[in-house]
Amino acid sequence: MTETTKRQYTFIGGIVLGILVIYFLSTAISDKKLNSVKILLDNEIENQLILVKELASITGRGGGNELTEAVVPKCPIETRQKFDSLLSSLDKGLTKIELTELNSLFNQCGYVFVGQRTVMLSQLQREIEIVEQMVLQRSILGDFDEVAVDISGWKELVSLEKSIRDEFESLVTVQRQIILSLLQTNDLRSKEIIELRDKASNIKGKLIVVTEKASTIRSNLIEA
Repeated sequence: MTETTKRQYTFIGGIVLGILVIYFLSTAISDKKLNSVKILLDNEIENQLILVKELASITGRGGGNELTEAVVPKCPIETRQKFDSLLSSLDKGLTKIELTELNSLFNQCGYVFVGQRTVMLSQLQREIEIVEQMVLQRSILGDFDEVAVDISGWKELVSLEKSIRDEFESLVTVQRQIILSLLQTNDLRSKEIIELRDKASNIKGKLIVVTEKASTIRSNLIEA
C-alpha cells in the first residue's frame, strides 16, 4: 500500500470517526432534552392534579371558591339558617305567614347550592380535560404510567357529580312546587301534595345512592 493510499484511508477513517462522534453527541443531547421535557410534563401533571383534587374536594362538600362567590348570588348565613329551618318543617305544617316567608326566602337561597355545584362542576371538568391532554402528550414521549393518573376515574366522578347536581336541582324544584301549592290550599293531605312529597322522597333516595358512590370514588382519587 502506497503512502498516498494510507493517507486516503486515514482521512476517510477520520471522517467516519467524526461523523460517529457527532452522531453520538447529538443523540446524547437529544436524549437529555427529551428527559428534560419528560420531567417538565411530569411536574405539570402533578401540579394540575393537585388543583383537580382541590376542586373535587370543594365540589364534594357542596362548597365554592372565589369564582362561585363572584358568579352565584349570595345567601347570607342568617337568611340561610332561617330558610333551612322553615324548609325542614315543611312536612310538619307551616302557617300561611311562614309559608309566605319561606317562599320569599326561596328566591334568595333555594337555588344557591345548585348554582355553586354547577360552577364548581364546570371548573372541575375543565381542569380534568387539561390533565387528560397533558397525559396524552406525556404518553407519546414514553416511560409513563398513564393508568396511575386514572383519567377514566376522574371522568366517572364528573358524571356522578352531574347526576348529583341534576337530582338536587329536581329536588329544589319539587320543594318549590310544594310551597306554592300549600300557599293556595295549605292542605298537607291533598292529592297534589302527597304526590309531590313522594316525588321528593324518591329524589332524596337517588341522591343518597349517587352521593355515596361519588364519595367513595372521590376519596380514592384524592388519596391516590
